[in-house]
Amino acid sequence: MATFRNLAISLLHLSGVTEITRTLQAITRDRNRLLKFLPL
Repeated sequence: MATFRNLAISLLHLSGVTEITRTLQAITRDRNRLLKFLPL
């Protein structure tokens, strides 16, 4: 699980997100927000 968390944090960082903790909390509340951070 730690590997997935670290991967998520790295992807957010590469996307330019500066507030990692707040963003992860928002994604936890609404998983659809994750889609805007995935490179498609």
